[in-house]
Amino acid sequence: MRSLDDALSLFDLGVKRVVLGTAAIENPGLIAEIKKCGSVAVSLDCRGKMLATRGWTEESSFNIKKALEILDLQEPDAYIYTQIEKDGTLNGPDFDGLREVLGLTKGEVIASGGVSQLSDLKALDDLKVKNNSLSGIIVGRALYEGLFDVS
Repeated sequence: MRSLDDALSLFDLGVKRVVLGTAAIENPGLIAEIKKCGSVAVSLDCRGKMLATRGWTEESSFNIKKALEILDLQEPDAYIYTQIEKDGTLNGPDFDGLREVLGLTKGEVIASGGVSQLSDLKALDDLKVKNNSLSGIIVGRALYEGLFDVS
C-alpha cells in the first residue's frame, strides 16, 4: 500500500487489514489516517538491523529500534517482522530479531520467514519477551515444499 486512496479502495472491497511497508517508513502519519477506516499492519523488513524499503532494494536510515520508536506513536494494529536473509531459506526464523522487536514494542508482532518445520512453530509460539508474545506466524515455502501441512 502506498496511499490512503489505495487502502480505502481495498477496504471498500471488504479487505480487513492492509499492510504498509515503505509508505509507513516515509510517512508514519499515513498509519493513523488509514486506521480511521480499517486495520493497518506495518511490515518491518530488515537486512541485519536496518530496515529495507522499496521491495527490499534500498536500505533505510532506520534501525529497528528507531523505527519502532517512531511507528509505535501511530499505534499500528500489528507489525510483520521479516529478516530478509532468512525469508524463503527454510533455515529457521530469526529468533534474536523477533526477541528484540517483542522487547521494543507492546504492539502485536507477526513473525515471517525461515520456518521449515513444526518445531519452529512451537518455538515461535513459546517466544515471549516482557509479557509480549507473537500474535501470528506467516509460513510460506515450508508449505509449498510439503515439509508439513496445515493440519
